Amino acid sequence: MAENESRFTLTSVAVVCRHLLGIQALPHVVHLIQEFTENTSQRALLGVLEEGNYHLFTRVLHAVDESLNMIHHEKLRQYRYAMQLVPCKMTLEEGALGAMQQLYDRYSGALDDEAASYIAKTAELPMMKWLYKVKPRLFKDFPACKGHIFMHASLKGRGDVIRWLVKLFPDAVWSLVNAARGGHLKVLKWLTKRTNWDDNSWLHNNRTEGCTSAAMDEAARNGHLDVLEWLHANRSEGCTPQAMKNAGSGKGQWSKSTMDAAAGRGHLDVVKFLHENRHDGCTKEAMNTAARENHLEVVKFLHGNRREGCTKAAMNAAAKNGHLEMVKWLVENRREGCTKSALPAAALGGHLKIMKLLHANYNFDWSHKAIDDASSAGHTEVVKWLYYRLNQTLHNFAANTSVYYVGCGNGNPEVAKWYIDHHGNPRKRKR
Repeated sequence: MAENESRFTLTSVAVVCRHLLGIQALPHVVHLIQEFTENTSQRALLGVLEEGNYHLFTRVLHAVDESLNMIHHEKLRQYRYAMQLVPCKMTLEEGALGAMQQLYDRYSGALDDEAASYIAKTAELPMMKWLYKVKPRLFKDFPACKGHIFMHASLKGRGDVIRWLVKLFPDAVWSLVNAARGGHLKVLKWLTKRTNWDDNSWLHNNRTEGCTSAAMDEAARNGHLDVLEWLHANRSEGCTPQAMKNAGSGKGQWSKSTMDAAAGRGHLDVVKFLHENRHDGCTKEAMNTAARENHLEVVKFLHGNRREGCTKAAMNAAAKNGHLEMVKWLVENRREGCTKSALPAAALGGHLKIMKLLHANYNFDWSHKAIDDASSAGHTEVVKWLYYRLNQTLHNFAANTSVYYVGCGNGNPEVAKWYIDHHGNPRKRKR
């Protein structure tokens, strides 16, 4: 039977069926077996990995080996894709290393540079040693090796991988930045005591990381106060104004952007430390971003202790994001106010309380964009308030049928109904 021969069968299924000939008398069972084996051949290794059925990996791998449905090239492609997925999906405990070894035994080309980069991201020592054993050439290109394995190991605080790399490359120069970025103080201390690192190294000249001032900046940006305090106390470089330009842009100094970033991420303790121990300061973006991200305590601290202030962008962003308490505080304590774009932005998000607050405190010539945005997003209560409360020339816009059609098109029938109640059904008007 040529049709049956064209289908591959799992070894275990074949054995069972061979010894239980009576199974042929159960057509529904035969159908299920065929359906399972066919689906396995189609999904094969990728399906097993994507769906998390790791216990089936070896069985399905053998099924792919034996498959008559796939030509040799298709099998190699599955092995290659599986090699990339295994380190992303499986852990060591789930058998990742064994799975990669099985794939490599079948097709060494599956372990290409892309797969190696995924393996490097795991920062697992057994995987690193296996990679070095089967593909030592990858480690000859030291900068590329360091840029992947060492970076991810430092970010994750994997001291075992870092010590192994340092032993492997004893004369190399290492960066402190990623350990600081990840907040791994023990790793950072070990690197400064046991390894070579040099601000004039290749790494410093070719990457934006490589000096301890950059490490301090990364620690501050990511809220690692213990790392920041240790670097400040033990390294002389500090967050100097000319330590390093912002990555790739060539604009702005790391020093001021450090407090800006810490404020925007809500790291109040870091902001206080920088304020008390550094003289680099910040820019208006510190309060702007803190307001945008709803870090009220940071905004209050900057307001009470620094002179940079903020811009209208602070209230605009807070209004857009629905941060009612932030908007209230800015209205009561700051003089910058907002621009006329704040109301449409709040309307688009359906933030009616913020809209009322802005309308009560600022005398702007609000455009009809607010009602347009509110209707497009289906915020009926906002549309009603704008229509009835604002003493603006909205009637010209309200008569425009766009409100109705926007409500219909965006799946907001309540907006369309509101329009019909006040202006009639535009589809029934005489033309």
